[in-house]
Amino acid sequence: AAMAEGREAAMAAFRAGVGAGAPGRGGGGFAEFREHAEGFVRAVDWREPWLVGLLAAHFALFTAVIRLRRSAGAQICIFLGAGALIYGAEALNNLLAGRWEAFATQNYFDRAGLFTSVVLSGPLLICCLLTQVNLLAIVSRDLVRLKRMELRHRAREAEEGAGAGERAPAATKKKKKKKA
Repeated sequence: AAMAEGREAAMAAFRAGVGAGAPGRGGGGFAEFREHAEGFVRAVDWREPWLVGLLAAHFALFTAVIRLRRSAGAQICIFLGAGALIYGAEALNNLLAGRWEAFATQNYFDRAGLFTSVVLSGPLLICCLLTQVNLLAIVSRDLVRLKRMELRHRAREAEEGAGAGERAPAATKKKKKKKA
């Protein structure tokens, strides 16, 4: 009971201090952010099965992003799926706020959606960023490959043109127009 009260007090302090800085502390900075982050971590019971499952799903998603980094189709699917979850996070937060007793020991789902943003949307946004970096690398690699193919093709045409130019110069040279 004391642990639950401590978690709730830390969560309430965290919610109250997020944003413009806590009163009397002078406006923020890294130390204040660190203090709030530590309060958030202490307020959450990370051993709850649904949170363990969510963290495992995030780990699996990051593993898929890294292992499938050369597949544009997979990266696009992951990006769109993560984006859809982020888009629906507010509705999911509202749904879970009414049903938290069925799966959690305390209500993490406030109206502002802070917990959902940090625990669900934050890692998904990082995942989306990684997929964008991977897609940029894929496009860059494909662009270099395409340019090399184009240069080889031009070199081949130049060689064929030079060989054909010796045999039939009139057929390969362009006629110049005379101005009247």
